[in-house]
Amino acid sequence: MNRKRWMILAVCMLVLLSLAACGKADGGDASGAAALESALRQVRDKLDEAKHDEAESGSTADDSEPEPEKTPEPTPEPSAAAEPEQAAVEKIELTRVPSGGDEYAVITGYDAAENTVWSFETPRFGVTEMISVVELGQRGDRYYYVENTTVVCLDVQTGTRLWENSDYAGRATGFAFGDSALYLCGQYGPDFFAVSYTGETLARIEQFDPNYYWASEIELRGEQALVYLHGGTPNYDDPMIFCVDLHTYAVSPAADTAPAGQSFAEQYRAVLLTYPAEISGYKTKYTLYDIDQDGTPELIVHEDVSYYYIYSFDGEQVIPSEKFYWNYSNGLYAYDGNGLVVHDGGQGFMRFEYVEFYTMTGHQLEWSEELMSSENYTYSEIREYLDTLTPIDNFIPITDDSYLSNS
Repeated sequence: MNRKRWMILAVCMLVLLSLAACGKADGGDASGAAALESALRQVRDKLDEAKHDEAESGSTADDSEPEPEKTPEPTPEPSAAAEPEQAAVEKIELTRVPSGGDEYAVITGYDAAENTVWSFETPRFGVTEMISVVELGQRGDRYYYVENTTVVCLDVQTGTRLWENSDYAGRATGFAFGDSALYLCGQYGPDFFAVSYTGETLARIEQFDPNYYWASEIELRGEQALVYLHGGTPNYDDPMIFCVDLHTYAVSPAADTAPAGQSFAEQYRAVLLTYPAEISGYKTKYTLYDIDQDGTPELIVHEDVSYYYIYSFDGEQVIPSEKFYWNYSNGLYAYDGNGLVVHDGGQGFMRFEYVEFYTMTGHQLEWSEELMSSENYTYSEIREYLDTLTPIDNFIPITDDSYLSNS
């Protein structure tokens, strides 16, 4: 029942109650009964009218505020099954495979458990004296190799080919990762190639000097790249070394990087550029020691296990001494005056040992005399004498410029 019907009914009830009260007050005569009957008819009429209005409006709702319908909770859609994460690649292997007159490589990324994460085969190339697919290695999240004559960069985790550079056009024999670029050389050219880590060619030098060839190694020293060429030299094991400025890409022979007139430090630095950083697993090292006590130190280079090279400075240029072969890698001792004490020997069946004295003459080191030997002294006596001297043992790698920078 709606509000209108309730109001009509309430009004009618009040009217009836009023009439009933009036009838009692009048003693209940016929006129009061007639009035009451008339009021009841009016009530019925009003109620019928209200019903008719409801029927026409189609409203049968209760007068009270309807309760809001509850919004049904949305049914969650079933989520797609999460794909398993790809295992991280921990190492990459390049395996060269011969195939008849061709060769190719299989490059594979492995996770920590040696499971294959990705793998692919390179194209096939005809076999020549030079290897067709050469691994350069990984740097950060990138892996580099040379495919025939093209430098290729892969994403380590996916094996995706990120870029390739065919400007190289060489067979890789030497390479070095720099701070901002990858540097390469090739046996038959180019002698020098620089490519950025985004694949742009920075420099390409086909040939430094027509008299020298077979570029086989490249080494970075500070702001320079040293390229070793073994062809055209009197001795294959004594290569010609060229320096490439990594800013301007200017080229010069290593021996010419510090012409006469520059300081001893600059000229000694140029001398060090002519030595490889490592030979047969032994780092090439150097030190500075004033052998003749003239105020300018000599440069002493220690190469391999037993080779020593002495350089002096006459105020204008560097003067080299002959190459010395001393067995012990820690056999040099300081002398109070012009000279150098050397502990040598210790090899062969007789195991003779010597303590010898060298002096500087005309800026060159020369043998002077034998101080002791195991033919005349016991090993204990030789050791006791050496313990009274100060060893020259402060050698550092030639790639460390600190001694010369502080001179």
